[in-house]
Amino acid sequence: MRPYVDGVLTPALRALWPGTCGPPGTDRACTPCYDLVRRYERGKRRSHAAHYDGHAVATAVVSLSDHGTDYEGGLYVSTSHGQREYAALGRGDAILHRSTLLHGVEVHDVEGGDGRTERW
Repeated sequence: MRPYVDGVLTPALRALWPGTCGPPGTDRACTPCYDLVRRYERGKRRSHAAHYDGHAVATAVVSLSDHGTDYEGGLYVSTSHGQREYAALGRGDAILHRSTLLHGVEVHDVEGGDGRTERW
């Protein structure tokens, strides 16, 4: 995982927010603090309530599952009217966001699926 984090995610975060996550060698160069893997599955964890990532300047979410095949729903962004906009992430897709984004996760069963709903 380290080559992907160092070679892809970190440069992308620095390019998106250069004022906050400047280039290497500056006092504002963002570097990964930690990795976290969450598993959502039927009968166990199915959601993570809307929240802000106050512990980080920016967050990268990388899906290890396929939307529409392994799960429905998934990562969502809360709008100003309390509605949810879901991101249909496939395996390997990434979303980068700032800590000020109100977001959460709610995983649903795939309609007509085999009942083994799971999202990593």
